[in-house]
Amino acid sequence: MRIQKKTFRATLFAFLVAVLGTAPAAATTFYVNGACSIDGNGRADQCATAAGDTGAKNSGAGLQALISGAACGDTIVVRAYSGVYSDAASGGSNYEDGAFMVSDKRCGSGARLTIKGADRNNKPRLCTLSNCGYSEIPTIQVRNSSYVTIDGFHINGALTAYNPGVADHIEVAYCEFIGGMMCDGNFNTLYLSDTTYAYIHHNYFHDLRADSTCGQAHRAFGKTFRTQYDVWEYNSMKRGGGDHLKWAVDMKDSPYYDVYRYNYFEAGVAVNRQNGSSRNPQGVDIYGNVFVSAPESDSQGVEIYGDMDSVTVRYNTFGDGILCIGDSGWGPVLSSDFHDNIVHRTVGCEILSSGGNAEMSSLAWSYRSNYSWHHNVYNSSGVYFGGGSSYSDLGSWQSAFGTGKEVGSIEATCTFVDDSALNGNWSI
Repeated sequence: MRIQKKTFRATLFAFLVAVLGTAPAAATTFYVNGACSIDGNGRADQCATAAGDTGAKNSGAGLQALISGAACGDTIVVRAYSGVYSDAASGGSNYEDGAFMVSDKRCGSGARLTIKGADRNNKPRLCTLSNCGYSEIPTIQVRNSSYVTIDGFHINGALTAYNPGVADHIEVAYCEFIGGMMCDGNFNTLYLSDTTYAYIHHNYFHDLRADSTCGQAHRAFGKTFRTQYDVWEYNSMKRGGGDHLKWAVDMKDSPYYDVYRYNYFEAGVAVNRQNGSSRNPQGVDIYGNVFVSAPESDSQGVEIYGDMDSVTVRYNTFGDGILCIGDSGWGPVLSSDFHDNIVHRTVGCEILSSGGNAEMSSLAWSYRSNYSWHHNVYNSSGVYFGGGSSYSDLGSWQSAFGTGKEVGSIEATCTFVDDSALNGNWSI
């Protein structure tokens, strides 16, 4: 039997479409520009000459419409006008009234949805309120989405990424966070809930603002809840003239193999297993960071408490702060690795509040044989606390700690130089 070439090709094409699916649509770049007086269709980096014609969208509503209609692989570029782009909700009565929301965008590694400012040196300003005043409503929300990038915005308020279905490979980069915070029981400016492989980098957090009733005892720049394989790097968190701050980052419940590296932290970082949690934190790696104290902050350095395994703290400089290991209703920290750190000035930590080169609760102290601590540089005038006892020097600390502990560690007098001359801008 002889088959015509055209018929064969048509049949083959139909078969391939049925098996492989249709070819992905070409990615599109859309534009938003608040300087444009006429609202275009968003398909050109110029102002439209008539409504709906080729040109940039010019409003917050237009920005949200582009995001809602965008396909995976698309890019939405927001151009600042005189340094400010703000056309968000005028009031804000619920958690959908922020500047914009990314919802149900389940993209893949080859087709990331990107929403970005046109110029990282002139960031578009996004707010929840039209006057950019304090609001507890998140300015940006990312929900039930994957492979989404938020890049280069000046954010007055908070950003939250959470998982009612999926929340993986969310990227937040080169943003400046200032002003308001969420006030829903989490009290922070960047909240990640059940995210996997989130990438948080080159952001600047400063001058947190909250009203007097908003969780003063729990405020933080960043807060995470049951995250996995997230990476935070090259971020700068500085209190500035902002309100009371408890932590720079609070890993609120059970992080898995998250990494915090090369960050500048005013106030401390906490690793927790929250009471009532169904899983243990494990594999957290905190390295190459600089810790300094923030005025009136409750914590400095690294605090670890709750039943968990394999927390590593290495190659950090504690300008102010120490490593504290406590416990919670779930029991002690089962294992920790603390090595190649510099402890410049000893201050008390929130969970123990004794003040010394290092601190362990009585329950944690009973598990010290599982801890690998070595090659650290401690303050020569500091003391050590473990199991309710204090030790005045490294030698007595080593003896009490046990054989093979603090090998290669020394005491020294150091001079710490912070980055105050850079005003935190190294990470922008």
